[in-house]
Amino acid sequence: MSDKHDLTMQASAAAAVPGTPAAAPGGITPAREHGAAGRGGLALACRWLAVLALAAVILPWRPAMPGEGLDPSWMAALNQALAQGLVFGRDIVFTLGPYAGVFTRVFHPATDGLMLAASAVFLLGYASATLQLTRGAGRVLPLLLALMIAGALSHDVLLLGYPLLVSAAWYRHCRGLDAQVEPGSAWRKPLAALLMFAPFGLLPLVKGSMLPACAAALLLCVLLLASRRAWGVALVMLLAPPLAAMALWQAAGQPLAALGPYLHSLVAMISGYEEGMALDGPAIDLALYLLPALALLAAIALRRGEAFRLRAFLLLSFAAFLFLCFKGGFVRHDDHALIAASAIAFAGLVFALAAPSWPGAGLAVLGAAAGWAIALHYTEATPARYAMNVARTALGVSEGLALRARGDALAQAYRARLAALRREHEVPLMKGSSDIYSFWQSDLFAAGNQWNPRPVIQSYAAYSPMLAGLNAAHLAGARAPDMVLMRVTPIDGKYPTLDDGPSWPVLMRDYRPVAFRDNFLYLAHAPAPASPQAPVLKADAMLGVPVTVPDSAVPLMAKLDVEPSLAGRLRAFALKPAALRIRVTLRDGSEQDYKLVSGMARAGFVLSPLVRNSTEFALMYGAPGTLRAQQVTRFTVEAAEGGAYAWQSHYRVTLTPAPVTPAADPASLFQHDPLGDLAPADRTAQRREGACMGSLLVLNETYPAPASARIGHVLSAEGWLVAQPQTMRPPARTYLSLTDASGHVRYAPTRAMPRLDVQDMIGAGPLPDLGYTAYLDPAGLHGRQTLGVAYASEGGLVSCSNTRVALQFAD
Repeated sequence: MSDKHDLTMQASAAAAVPGTPAAAPGGITPAREHGAAGRGGLALACRWLAVLALAAVILPWRPAMPGEGLDPSWMAALNQALAQGLVFGRDIVFTLGPYAGVFTRVFHPATDGLMLAASAVFLLGYASATLQLTRGAGRVLPLLLALMIAGALSHDVLLLGYPLLVSAAWYRHCRGLDAQVEPGSAWRKPLAALLMFAPFGLLPLVKGSMLPACAAALLLCVLLLASRRAWGVALVMLLAPPLAAMALWQAAGQPLAALGPYLHSLVAMISGYEEGMALDGPAIDLALYLLPALALLAAIALRRGEAFRLRAFLLLSFAAFLFLCFKGGFVRHDDHALIAASAIAFAGLVFALAAPSWPGAGLAVLGAAAGWAIALHYTEATPARYAMNVARTALGVSEGLALRARGDALAQAYRARLAALRREHEVPLMKGSSDIYSFWQSDLFAAGNQWNPRPVIQSYAAYSPMLAGLNAAHLAGARAPDMVLMRVTPIDGKYPTLDDGPSWPVLMRDYRPVAFRDNFLYLAHAPAPASPQAPVLKADAMLGVPVTVPDSAVPLMAKLDVEPSLAGRLRAFALKPAALRIRVTLRDGSEQDYKLVSGMARAGFVLSPLVRNSTEFALMYGAPGTLRAQQVTRFTVEAAEGGAYAWQSHYRVTLTPAPVTPAADPASLFQHDPLGDLAPADRTAQRREGACMGSLLVLNETYPAPASARIGHVLSAEGWLVAQPQTMRPPARTYLSLTDASGHVRYAPTRAMPRLDVQDMIGAGPLPDLGYTAYLDPAGLHGRQTLGVAYASEGGLVSCSNTRVALQFAD
């Protein structure tokens, strides 16, 4: 079949909203589906099935309830911020905006209506673009699109894929005009432009990463239509996003003057994310993504029989989408790789719809195979699992309709969830306003506390000096919270004091410890006069060369000005920055190695003593020598293996004292669990090993729990465990086990606790308390020991073979 004949058959590009069906090839079987397929009732049903799938996944029929932990906390916090009338870009600075609910689909009584309305705007645009793109595409491709949407492994791709889908729809329209196909009613084109491009104003208010995706697609579409002298449609495209953004911004109760600062804050968050949240993963994933991506781009570049501007438009549209999804999937290379897996499959299918041909069908198959291969590394990507996702989507719609038909059923479920959250960490109702570090905001809301947040609401996200400075200024200002709950919870193996580093001197000066419960240190506001401190060290240093730290009776703040090289900046643009490490030597002679984020290091952080958890943070308020063994005597900054080229070899070091306003005996606040022993019923029970259903999640407030740890002033652990997976029954008793070098085992009973995060992960209804927690005094423990988990069951005492952590206790 010639390209000219293929173009002539594209009657589907006639209008942007479906009207009279027209003949077009069907992608996988183009020769058989010409003409009749586009007109067939089954083909039309498949197109509308894709729209129904979109409605099922975009509209929050059955919204999620607030949860506990890192991600659920920011999801709940953004809803709470909107409900409290806080201003995004000023009071709240984060990677998501006031319409975050369109992405998170988390319920709040005060924001549910806004979430529904905004989701409907998004759905209307998505449906318009989908119907246009699938006109005349036969039955197979629209059906595959419907299944891909309904069983999506990543919700991110539904957002990131929207600009590509819109671009592909307008490509087909213009390609049809070049083939001299009847374009349909003239009024439809401006209306379609309005429907499709209004969500371009919504999506950056949902998620900051959508800003470059929408901007790129908007620019390309406007230039394409302007090049064809379709000035009216191009003008509608150009004006729809900003007008929609302003209208939606004000509908969310946000002052129009704050829209500019909000967009500016997104740039700071996006640029800091790349290094602040970077994780490495299997290199094979990159190859599995890049090979079909490059094949697709090459196929577009080599197309013949159409205008150069159309080919360039399609090439740039797909290149932008594939590049942004490459970054989205592999900057933080954990299960975020599912973004890339879904994206490469989505791109192949959209190309097959935009340019129906046998090569297009082949690329769709190649993209699906590559996406499946990537997904296998992170989830059970089997046909049965995919079918289960589709079934869950349908079930969610039916259950959601039933819930919403019952009046205040969602509000009742919300109140029940808050009651369950109150049991999780039992945060009390406090006088005045409060904030919580590093995350865990859901615990504050559940107790009904008056939330007074720092702008960057979760500490790990204060990636740069500007962002961290906003938080420190909030704490030091007139609107500082009356109470702060401090739980040092470093993630990704970072130096523990990096998160919100500039805020630590303010906390140590202006707040006093008053209670300690469930690893939270309660700090009351008691401002003290600020006294300027002169640096004790200002020097140039070299990567890989140790720097000696002066002895100090007070904590030392460090600012390390490590800058990337030109090659490092190019690498960061192409994928992500090369990793930095910091290795510290403590006064007791031990060495510890951590990830270092250059933006956080420039902002400033407590270098010495090494404070790894809330217990040690509290002890800084005590006698000066309490943490002497954890004073840093020297440190070395170096690039991770193979990354030396990415950083300038010289950097600037500044060390400044950070005095602490002392408090009387903070150690008296601790309430340790007894180290104890087995319960009498378990002492004579038969003992065996086995793989357990559960996980040790947090060790000494490091999340996720490391494979090894050095233990100082506390041994704390949190996790969950199931004794009988068939019934989800928890163990009768759960223990931490400590095995020394001689094989002697000591057992420490744990306390049961709810784990709503586990319940949400499993997707089941209410479950018994599957969680366990312990807060132990390690004073009597020495040397190397192995931490494990054991539980009592009907068959005896089971030691979990899949939970082993090497511990080194201070002697």
